[in-house]
Amino acid sequence: MEATEANMRIKVKQLEMTGTRTNAVLGGKGNEAMERHLSTLKHLSREINRMRLDVEALKLAKEEDATGIQAWNAELHAKLEKADTEVEKVTTWLDERQKEKEVHAQEQKLQFEAKLHQTKLEMQGELQETQANQHPHQVQTLAHPTGSVKNSMTSTRGVALKTNQIGEGLFPVIVVEVNGTKCRALVDSGAGSPYISAKLIDLLRLKPISTQTRSIDMLMSTKVATLEEYDLSFKSVDHQFTLPVKATKVNKSELLSIDNPNYHELIGKNPHLRGVYVHDDDTKARLPAHVVLGSGEYARIKTETKQFERKANHPPLPSNKEGSLKRLHSLNRKLQRERLTEEYGAIIQEQLAEGVVEKAPLVAQSKEFYIPHKSVVRKTAETTKMRTVYDASARETPDSPSLNDCLHPGPVLQNRLWDILIQQRGYPVVFAGDIKRAFLQIRIHKSERDALRFPWRPSPLSEIETYRFTRVLFGLAPSPFLLGGVLECHLDAWAKKYPEESERLRRSFYVDDLLSGGQNVPQGRLRKEVAKEIMSDASFVLHKWHSNEPQLEDRPQSTPHEEQSYAKQQLQAQSSKSKLLGVKWNKEDDTIAVQIPETSDKPTKRGVLAKLAKVYDPLGLASPTTLQGKQIFREICDSKALWDSNIPDVLRMQFQRWEESLPAEVTTSRPMAPYHEAIDGLELHAPPQLC
Repeated sequence: MEATEANMRIKVKQLEMTGTRTNAVLGGKGNEAMERHLSTLKHLSREINRMRLDVEALKLAKEEDATGIQAWNAELHAKLEKADTEVEKVTTWLDERQKEKEVHAQEQKLQFEAKLHQTKLEMQGELQETQANQHPHQVQTLAHPTGSVKNSMTSTRGVALKTNQIGEGLFPVIVVEVNGTKCRALVDSGAGSPYISAKLIDLLRLKPISTQTRSIDMLMSTKVATLEEYDLSFKSVDHQFTLPVKATKVNKSELLSIDNPNYHELIGKNPHLRGVYVHDDDTKARLPAHVVLGSGEYARIKTETKQFERKANHPPLPSNKEGSLKRLHSLNRKLQRERLTEEYGAIIQEQLAEGVVEKAPLVAQSKEFYIPHKSVVRKTAETTKMRTVYDASARETPDSPSLNDCLHPGPVLQNRLWDILIQQRGYPVVFAGDIKRAFLQIRIHKSERDALRFPWRPSPLSEIETYRFTRVLFGLAPSPFLLGGVLECHLDAWAKKYPEESERLRRSFYVDDLLSGGQNVPQGRLRKEVAKEIMSDASFVLHKWHSNEPQLEDRPQSTPHEEQSYAKQQLQAQSSKSKLLGVKWNKEDDTIAVQIPETSDKPTKRGVLAKLAKVYDPLGLASPTTLQGKQIFREICDSKALWDSNIPDVLRMQFQRWEESLPAEVTTSRPMAPYHEAIDGLELHAPPQLC
């Protein structure tokens, strides 16, 4: 005990000396030095507390006076609390420095964008004045969002991108509602941020969510300006689309003024434009635009749908209407028996309200297919969670194809499971999340929706109704490819703004599960926030955050009908337990484990294979343990034993000894890097015979 207590006294002195250096290290302003200092304080505190428990146990074993032990404990606790104060001081300092960095980066971005926008406005004004002087009778044209409209009212027509004379630009101006007020907005794919005029802000009577004073360098001078940011809600005129926007106010009554193209006259004079509906029926000669939407908003507005790719020469696909109705009757009986009809119907009504499904027309406009569906109930101690599962692999007859048989699944775009799991072991700080209802964010082309029909009877006395999907559903053969393609396109769009983070995200997704991290907590927090920002721009919500650092986690309350991610469903991960793509993960100890089932399988060829197949080990952590079982299975195959017949006695005894020697699980540390600090470089060392 004396040796342990002496070592503990040395550790206490080290802790006190380290604590006295805190102010000096803070004065140095070095982040890496502060992180090392913080790591040392935490390490010494943990060591002292561990040794305190050991010494306390020895003192109790020697039956020393309890009052003396309590006084000794109180003295140590006081020193540990003092160290905790130093830890909190250093942590606060690091958090403040990180916030300062983020604010500085945002300030630089705003300064550059404000300068760029002001320059564009000045140059545009000069260009318009020059054009008015040189071409007083030329008429500008305005592009309707559905296409380009050429003005043929005069002998000199406005043409975009003319090379031999000064031409007129085609302005993509749309009519929108900003917080309920109609106005025009210029969709500028070259602008980095959205802007709004001071006149519209005054009309809306809004208060800024942030105000910053900045020195803005102009082309010929420098001026100080106050930049105010506002939270706005944009809606299409038909209220079918809503877009939340944070816009910066520009101290001008209007941001742009354009000639009225007189849409209705143009449509009347051009037969190919008939049938085009235009929201802008203003008759004024000049039309003001009070909003500029940037490239980020353009990417969120611009949507595109493609048709499914079908396999060449696939057999004729029957409708499967009768088969889906039979399964619906079976489903209704089951739901009534378990008293879950109302809950199941609520899920479908929720999907209908959110636009995930719609009522199908009586007459199909394209090839139709009826998809059977069923309920999957997961009972836990807290609640009963139900979800609907759609079977696109259902066949009308044993010889007929299913919908999945006819659809091309597309190339594999998702990362390899092994790559992502290996990558995360390089991060001392790791976080995991998934995209909320990822597949349901992708819209289905109208001509394909009849192939995604399904029947439902809301109540026993009502008629059977037919619905169809408007979004990609889980269980469709090309669904992983479609989601992967959308993510690829979205990350490509963000590659210019965040090239490193976009590429890191590209390497960190397994379908709709994200697994990433950093070398320390501030870096991990920053990467998490950037990931949320990038994905939210495409209406993808990252949620269900788990991390080995509690401050990077969130614990939202799950809803009864909450969807599981693709990986969790495919890898059968239980939502109540922490796992990294199916691998058991102890977040507190930051260890990963391969579980080996304790089932006793029959000593047959099938039983041995079943035992091996139950071990989920994508990283090969349990390979030394399972290798002997694989060798036994190989010898069984060589013996030509039948699948369900008894194997030779020698192999049976080997199999039983191997089963008895198996541990419950194989555990190892998750991070390969032991310290929370930046990595300066990587080197690969190998024996000469392997090179």
